[in-house]
Amino acid sequence: MTKKQTKMFLGDKQVYTIKGDKYKSEMNGMMKMSQIYLGQDTVYSQIGGMKNLLWIDATSNPDKLIDFNIKKNAKTIAGLKCDLLTIRSEEGVTKYYFNEKYSVDPDNFKHHEYGFWKFCIDKTHAIPLKTISDMEDMYIEMTAKEIIQIEIDDTEFELPNLPRVESPEK
Repeated sequence: MTKKQTKMFLGDKQVYTIKGDKYKSEMNGMMKMSQIYLGQDTVYSQIGGMKNLLWIDATSNPDKLIDFNIKKNAKTIAGLKCDLLTIRSEEGVTKYYFNEKYSVDPDNFKHHEYGFWKFCIDKTHAIPLKTISDMEDMYIEMTAKEIIQIEIDDTEFELPNLPRVESPEK
């Protein structure tokens, strides 16, 4: 997709909620896409209007790591000096900017291999404040604009009562 198409379909704003080993991502584009991970072995995706809940196996990653490096104090994001983890893989390059202020326990994501998430958390011990994914068929850049720390009720991560269907391959 072009940048214009990506913005139209996925949106230009993501609300990312994390608590312990769970996370939820919600996009504001036409697709009204959301993803939920419950700390086990599955990432669930819902696309607005679909009557199914798509799922992928989070315990595997079809992409293969080539190499990685970490650069200290690479950029300031949301007022915080961030280090940069760069991952080169067979499918492209991912840049993961992080600050230890927003740390997470790597054990919470020990089963989440998909998208190099476990690898990133193992190396950084933090959530990303900016990510850039430059893959052969897609480019996505997300930057934190605001970070709010609040109490989150577990009901935030409840899955909709829809039939579950394995997500098709690329």
